[in-house]
Amino acid sequence: MTIKTTFRTLLTVSALAMTAFAAGGAPATAETTLRLITGWPTTSFFHVPLQNFVEEVNRRGEGLVQIRIVGGPEVTPLSEQIGSLDLGVNDMWYGTISAFQQRVPEARALVLSDYTAAELRERGSFDLLRPFFDKIGLHYLGYFGSGYTFYVYLNKEPAQTADGDIDLTGMRVRAPFLWHPIMKHVNATPINVEVAELYEALSRGRVDGFGWLDIGLTDFSWQDHTNYRITPNFWQGDVSVLVGKEAWTKLEPEAQELLTEIAIEYELIAHDYMIGLQKAETAALHDAGMQDIELQGEAAAAYLASATEALWDLVEDSSGAENRNTLEAAFTR
Repeated sequence: MTIKTTFRTLLTVSALAMTAFAAGGAPATAETTLRLITGWPTTSFFHVPLQNFVEEVNRRGEGLVQIRIVGGPEVTPLSEQIGSLDLGVNDMWYGTISAFQQRVPEARALVLSDYTAAELRERGSFDLLRPFFDKIGLHYLGYFGSGYTFYVYLNKEPAQTADGDIDLTGMRVRAPFLWHPIMKHVNATPINVEVAELYEALSRGRVDGFGWLDIGLTDFSWQDHTNYRITPNFWQGDVSVLVGKEAWTKLEPEAQELLTEIAIEYELIAHDYMIGLQKAETAALHDAGMQDIELQGEAAAAYLASATEALWDLVEDSSGAENRNTLEAAFTR
């Protein structure tokens, strides 16, 4: 090949490249597919907001970023799911932060918050929480946990004290560790019972009540053996969408912006979905004969304090008073 021929070839290649650039802008970015593992089976009502979010990302992110749900606990046990992001086996996770709260105790602020997802976004609260996730190699993307709360449910009418509080002395209540301060306040005995075994435990009288969400009871038919619900309710959900830090940093800025934009949109949709479930569940429980035991005044305040102060103390013990005060101011009224 002569020098002249080589020069002509180079000119031709350059011209083609410039033509392609002019026609389509910068060279096309390869589409990235993120593998997402979820903390719930795909049949759970919790899966609906995630499915809607993923479908919207895949619609608007075509050619840029896609999400593939690889499954739930049947694929990777819940206790190993966050580790799968650390190892790069999966890229995203959807579930309740309580599943690994020992790694990021500051995230208890989500449960303790009394603001909706939209209000927390407006206040910039997630910006204060995100660095704690960054430290453990996770990017906090979205909060799908507002819209549902928690109650104590009983199958027997509770005794009430002279000051209007309730006294559950002698009653056994299914209550995980975070519920223990509440159980201590009302003199109940907390016991561990697997969710799958709770119906039988209630029907056989092995437990007298349980702590649970304000949704999902009728899915397990627990209302068959549950007659009372203690108010006020407390806490809210901490369902979140996380991205492994390495997977996040590898994304094009446009992909990061799109995921963030859609996550914010679907926080509102998830909130409305949970509110709808909660209203339907409450109506079904009352139709089944459940009664509310309504604490008032100082008794209600003391009951709520038993649900919140001990958890804020755990945040302070793990992260210091300054972080506790900052998060408490950002996440609660």
